[in-house]
Amino acid sequence: MRDLEELQQVRDPSVLRWHPELAETLVALGHLDQAQSLLDDTRRTATDLGRDAVLPSLERTQALLDAARGDYGTAARRLNDAADRLHDLPLERGRTLLALSHTERRGRRRASARTAAQSAIDLFTAHQAHPWAQTAAHTLSRLEAAPTDNNARPRLTSAEQRCAELAAAGASNRDIATALTVSVKTVEATLTRVYRKLGLHSRFQLAHAVTPARE
Repeated sequence: MRDLEELQQVRDPSVLRWHPELAETLVALGHLDQAQSLLDDTRRTATDLGRDAVLPSLERTQALLDAARGDYGTAARRLNDAADRLHDLPLERGRTLLALSHTERRGRRRASARTAAQSAIDLFTAHQAHPWAQTAAHTLSRLEAAPTDNNARPRLTSAEQRCAELAAAGASNRDIATALTVSVKTVEATLTRVYRKLGLHSRFQLAHAVTPARE
């Protein structure tokens, strides 16, 4: 994309916003100097052209770069600031909150990491960004896992297990009620107990925690 834009003499980073994505990939691959150079160039061009809407996504990637260098405090501050500026772009805000969760976890601030992950889940779910919601739910489930050696999990009753399996497979509460020959209110109460026992907050998390039954 960069080569194509250079051939077409496109300088505006708001036309095709590949810059933070490439920089984030470079960070993941450990090419920190290349990532920093790209971010610096893009930020300078965006500022010169008055494209302020590009800057929060660049700040998210800059924060990931800070975290890769071990500066988790600066990274968290950048991510919080970027999230505050992304209210009109909910999916970008969700991605930023998810990055904040990872950063806070690495900085050993698990409570803040859980809060950020849950906020990301809520945003992704509200906007039906299901793969992102599943990723955020997986992040939250890891944060909420009890730090024990045996990783013991609370036991579910047979009714709770079956209800959880059907929900994890994607069945609605009404479908579950029909399959188990119970009321919808009974299903709701049963799932509430399952969530509480397993420390879960959504069906996305349940899908990762419970293996759906095979017919």
